[in-house]
Amino acid sequence: NLGYTAQELHRLTPLDLKPEFAKEAFEQLIAPLRTGQRKTLSFDARHRRKDGSYYDVEVHLQKSTCHGRPVFVAIILDTTERNQATRMLEERQARLQAVLNTAVEAIITIDSDGICESVNPSAEAMFGYAASELIGSNISMLMPPPFRDEHDTYLANYLRTGEKKIIGIGREVIGQRKDGSEFPVHLSVSEVRLGDRLLFTGIIQDITERKESERRLIQSERLAAVGEAMTSLAHESRNLLQKIQM
Repeated sequence: NLGYTAQELHRLTPLDLKPEFAKEAFEQLIAPLRTGQRKTLSFDARHRRKDGSYYDVEVHLQKSTCHGRPVFVAIILDTTERNQATRMLEERQARLQAVLNTAVEAIITIDSDGICESVNPSAEAMFGYAASELIGSNISMLMPPPFRDEHDTYLANYLRTGEKKIIGIGREVIGQRKDGSEFPVHLSVSEVRLGDRLLFTGIIQDITERKESERRLIQSERLAAVGEAMTSLAHESRNLLQKIQM
């Protein structure tokens, strides 16, 4: 890892390999081992190779004896790949969080007991609750009766029987805001298993405008049908009057 020969390493100190540490800081770090307050010590550091490049390490240090002399024994793990994987995971999580934070739809994740675990800003805006009010609470608080009372029973039945009514299907339901007002939403629910935990993610769209447009369209169609019927009736009435006059 370091690129030194054993003979070269014998002439070096830990601080030669860890130039980011000042001597005082390193002595303070290992002081509990010198005094016997601790038997082992673990810390992260960066080692400098002979060619000047650096790599991440995890150091496990303990005090021991060798031929009657006190020594420090270090087990040093190269954590370059692990740290890269961690950074990649953090980046993916950050990208996912950015997507959730900017999504137009409300996105809420609950556990198998119906308890909210995560809420995006659109969900806060849609329902009028702060995330802190929703997380840790039952998702049924976003539903009006009788749906509120039926939700936990439905969830328990699904976990017991596997019978799906919304999960993986999607349907129109009624939501309830913090101020008590109700509004139509389209709810799509997916499930994911993380280890031994089952989580459900709901994507919620406020379809108030769509339903209002549908209502106006139906009303227009009904008015048009009435108008056609009235026109037809008027036409038939004129024909009837003409026959009577003749």
